[in-house]
Amino acid sequence: EHVATFRYSNATDAPIARIRAVADCGCYGVTLSDDELEPGGAGTLTVRFRTLGFSGRLTKHVSVVYETGARQSAKLALDMHVRAGVILEPGRMHFGEVLAGTKPDGSILAHFSDGIGHPFRIKAVATPRGDFERVKAVRHQDERDPRWKGWRVPFRFARPLEKGVYSKHAVIHTDSESHPRIRIPITATVVGKVWVRQPRIYLGMVPQGTERRTHTVVRAFDPSVELGKIEARTKGGLIEVTVAPLPGRPGQYRVEIRVPEKAPAGPIDEVVEVLTEVPGERVTEIQVKGRVFEKRGG
Repeated sequence: EHVATFRYSNATDAPIARIRAVADCGCYGVTLSDDELEPGGAGTLTVRFRTLGFSGRLTKHVSVVYETGARQSAKLALDMHVRAGVILEPGRMHFGEVLAGTKPDGSILAHFSDGIGHPFRIKAVATPRGDFERVKAVRHQDERDPRWKGWRVPFRFARPLEKGVYSKHAVIHTDSESHPRIRIPITATVVGKVWVRQPRIYLGMVPQGTERRTHTVVRAFDPSVELGKIEARTKGGLIEVTVAPLPGRPGQYRVEIRVPEKAPAGPIDEVVEVLTEVPGERVTEIQVKGRVFEKRGG
């Protein structure tokens, strides 16, 4: 974590009120000593930057918003070049959306900048038991900038993935005195051939006698998948559902979910079934939850 402090002052002849700072990234925090300044008054703005998995040159901007009768703002540029220590690129092993039944692979770099960082050796990589093939790090030097040297650490799943969210971590053990043990988050969103934007929908609290609508989108995982004829139905019948092509989006479908006015008070715990002609995935489920509550009073 790195800290920088800046001074700000009121150079006008009137009070300045409602001063606040807005960060453009969750990698740093901003605090202000004063949210109001009289003419000639001054305060300090403190930035705490967390390098996390960043590497190389970074430029961020803090927006300082204030009022002098009208709302105004100013921008403060933050510049940092992350080169010291053991640098991970990217900072986590994220596979993104992957198809269920596949064994995806990827890699990260664990390296240092020559002349600033120090050479290190990877002694072992511990992964979740049974999930990955044995990891063997290989030496790496960046062709674009030879100052960056280190290791490429490959990750390949040893078993086919099932639908859902995969979230675990690996640990890289090194002989670096400053970074002997590095924790690597490993994440993936595993989806089927029938892709649903929101497989779980929460409708919140719905007043009885009031209609509520929401929707999600269904499409093929990739162009090689043919959905065929598409229908949608509910298991419980408490809610209503329709499906239709999404205008201007070929191959995408809008699944509209509706709580009718006649819905009785009580919990909503429904399953919407999307029916397609995809072999092995003819039925894709969307979970819908919420509650219809009885309005009281006159």
